[in-house]
Amino acid sequence: MLVQIIESGSGPGWSLYACPKPCAQEYAGRSYAPEWLAKELTELGLWPPES
Repeated sequence: MLVQIIESGSGPGWSLYACPKPCAQEYAGRSYAPEWLAKELTELGLWPPES
């Protein structure tokens, strides 16, 4: 799943993808993760992660 859109300079940027569980869950818990990632995982029933 898409976990971050990387923008640099002008023109199209890059996209960062990760498996939904556990990789995207771990990434969503980072301070630099986009806010929409946790919302997307919540809609999929994957957030918050199980301990």
